[in-house]
Amino acid sequence: MRAKFPTPLPRVRLDHLPGVSGGSLNGYQIRTVTEGLTVLTGFTRVITHVGDRGGVVIWKDDDGWFHCEFHVKRVTIASGEYKFKYCVKEFLQDYIPACH
Repeated sequence: MRAKFPTPLPRVRLDHLPGVSGGSLNGYQIRTVTEGLTVLTGFTRVITHVGDRGGVVIWKDDDGWFHCEFHVKRVTIASGEYKFKYCVKEFLQDYIPACH
């Protein structure tokens, strides 16, 4: 059964992702940490979140590793590679508020 969201999530396409065969993935722009984990777990391999002060990009590579990046003005401020979803949750909890 698919999770229901109040409004449809905006779609995104990211190209040239390291560790992804073909280099491109389609995903969703998320609003909250919970929404991000739900979408990443069941629907897609890439999520993004953007605000006035920065953006978060998370994707899962072909080997099952999650790549997390926080950007401000096209400069990577923080990044990490994680094997487990709880690490991704902590990254989202730290950096989604920093985007606003």
